[in-house]
Amino acid sequence: MINVIKNIKKVCSIVIWLSCLVRAENSNEIALSIDFSVYSGQGSILLHWSIPGSIKVKNTIIYSQQFGDKEFKEIAVLPSETLFFLETNCDLGERYFYKIVIQDIQDKFFTIDSENLPFGSCDVIQDQFLFNDNLQSVSNLLVNHIKDRLLPIQIGGDYTQLLEVLHTEKIKDYNWIEKFPSPILKALSETIDKTNDIISNSNFYDDIMDYESLYRNHFFLTPEMWDEQIYNAIVVFRSNWMSLYNSYPSSIEMLNTLEPFRIVSSVNDFPETSKIIINVFHEYKKKSKEWYILSGDEYINLEKFIVSDVHNFVVNLPTDWNYVSLMVDDSIVQTVPVLKNRSVLYTLEGDIIPQTYEDQNFIKIKKDTSSLWFNEIIWNTNLRTLGVELTGKPRSGEKYFIKVQDEIFWNINLGYSFETQYIDSLFSFETHLDSILIVELQSLNDSLTITNEFIILDTISKSIARLNDSGPWALANVNTLGSTNVISQNNYDSQLVPQLFVLYQNYPNPFNGQTKITFDLLENAKLSLYITDAKGRVQDRIIEEEFYNSGTYNFLWEAEHLSSGIYFISLQAEVDNLLPALISRKMIYLK
Repeated sequence: MINVIKNIKKVCSIVIWLSCLVRAENSNEIALSIDFSVYSGQGSILLHWSIPGSIKVKNTIIYSQQFGDKEFKEIAVLPSETLFFLETNCDLGERYFYKIVIQDIQDKFFTIDSENLPFGSCDVIQDQFLFNDNLQSVSNLLVNHIKDRLLPIQIGGDYTQLLEVLHTEKIKDYNWIEKFPSPILKALSETIDKTNDIISNSNFYDDIMDYESLYRNHFFLTPEMWDEQIYNAIVVFRSNWMSLYNSYPSSIEMLNTLEPFRIVSSVNDFPETSKIIINVFHEYKKKSKEWYILSGDEYINLEKFIVSDVHNFVVNLPTDWNYVSLMVDDSIVQTVPVLKNRSVLYTLEGDIIPQTYEDQNFIKIKKDTSSLWFNEIIWNTNLRTLGVELTGKPRSGEKYFIKVQDEIFWNINLGYSFETQYIDSLFSFETHLDSILIVELQSLNDSLTITNEFIILDTISKSIARLNDSGPWALANVNTLGSTNVISQNNYDSQLVPQLFVLYQNYPNPFNGQTKITFDLLENAKLSLYITDAKGRVQDRIIEEEFYNSGTYNFLWEAEHLSSGIYFISLQAEVDNLLPALISRKMIYLK
């Protein structure tokens, strides 16, 4: 009997061993450290994972187990490139555990540690009417939020057209004159103001963040990705919107008051050749008989280029021309630099933009807004030293660098922040550089390089700064590299010049020998009136820091001792302790 019992035990042991062996052979899953995370949400649960590069994935299998159940259920088999899964077939208010199994190309199976399975809750949707299944991105969410805020206060008009201009991708296109949405903006001015109130509101960011539990999973975003994308989207959205909102009245007015012709770009196909492109804006305004391109005492008559039904034409330039002026009758309407070995665009607001292959259109109102900008520039023409201050709120993932003469001088690596950052540096250049000196601030994002600022240093005779930060450029008496420009708005007014004096165009212009200079002084002020050549060298000082009472003044200026060319009348006025106001006008001397 004892032997029988021993034999039975032996058989049982063998059976148990064999069954274990069979189970082990059928279960060929290898435990592996896979980064696997589960995120709860309203009406959904988001799964996100990453897989070691050593594993060549064939399929990814997802299993779920509702809290209280005994077994896992297979819920999805996903292709190799998939790293997200959104679970929507879940019972509201319930908790689920998840397991992931990776099948490689050799049919080996890898899984996570079964003792620490992640879990998430399929939360109850708090307001079903708030959820819009058609929203597929954070940009869509911003637009939809504004739409919902506009709906109860809409007075009139079709605001659906306005929503089109709110898309971040479209707003950048509106820098181009052909695409500027002036008809929409004119018709919806009241709605635009209300839209601006929503976007500029201090609670705008918090309002968008409140959508997290409703839309984060829907957009396939982790909490970290959500925070970053919301921040970046709002920064870009606000910046572009404010640029459009602040500029559209003046842009519309500018388009209506443009001269019939305007230089819109200069093109350099080869190092030995230069040419400019002139656009015809208003065919019906071509009443003038005399149109010229000038450089010094040389000129090109545009009469032969002006024909009917031509929207733009090309003018070849002499190789030694560095600056050209467009003159109608006796007035200079535009002066631009001609850059050697460089093709550029001239915007309606006076910005210079490097022309790229992607520039399909060439008539631009202004340059693109940026998250980082030149805030202060100190340029010493004698010592050939350049001091720059950069200011702004860098965006996540963007890299910034400064180029001088198309060579990188300064790589700038900054982390994104909600707070304004300041960074500065000082450069020196060799004295033999005799060409026009160009400094650029560029940003790199997603392998796309964008020129944020493009400045010709030769036009800067003193320190300049944006007053206040991100405001208009002005002469700077105090350098504040590395900090906020502390000059207050009370001491600087961008409208100070027209309020203080009016400098009229000299007459005649062009002139031979003698010309009349006239200005109106609206307040008592200390004045300086001087004449400079095209390179900024002072040729004559008519008034030098003298006190004048308000009134109208006329001066006759003799130029017979000078050579033919372009000259500038510069009038500077200072009232009390305010910053001096300066305005200049170009004039042409033909000997």
